[in-house]
Amino acid sequence: MKLIASGLSLASFTAALFAFAPSALAQTTADQGTTETAPVREKTVTRYDISPLFMAGMAHGVGGGLQLNGSVFALRGSFGYMPVFAAIGEDSEGNAEDFKALHSYQANADLLLFFWAPSDHSRIGVSGGYRYNNVLGHGAAWGLEVEADVAKHMTLMLSLSTAYFPEGNERALDALGNPDKSVEFAFGSNFLSGASVGMRLPI
Repeated sequence: MKLIASGLSLASFTAALFAFAPSALAQTTADQGTTETAPVREKTVTRYDISPLFMAGMAHGVGGGLQLNGSVFALRGSFGYMPVFAAIGEDSEGNAEDFKALHSYQANADLLLFFWAPSDHSRIGVSGGYRYNNVLGHGAAWGLEVEADVAKHMTLMLSLSTAYFPEGNERALDALGNPDKSVEFAFGSNFLSGASVGMRLPI
């Protein structure tokens, strides 16, 4: 009788285990199915807007313009005051004898490509474009572009670029009157490298 009772108890335990296991497995599968995967942040940030902008620096001059954003591309046009600084002559101690600033104005047209977004509110890209400086003449430019949103309708900008003016040195010397002393241009004449900071206001 004890053997029969033990057998019945073991059979009851086994039946209960097999009855519980499928339901536990089903619950585990259901829990896995409802687990949400964290969204993956995009590596680029797309924008579709038009923005008036203000910029200051040796890359674009001091002025303003417009930027048209379409996905990861942008077109930017600006116009600014862009002085060309010259050190003329040299004394016995190696210092310049005279300094002059050529008051020039520059028009800038750039195509931008933003290829990476460090966050949902910032992006980094490259640019290439055309320059016309009324002293240095026609030129081409290329550079690095950084943007960071600080408000819904306010974006800060940083541009690091180099511009090449094929006739820049000759035209600058002509504007100085071709002095018979040595001339050095503080930021260059054929090549101008520098940074500009600015702000655009997306509409």
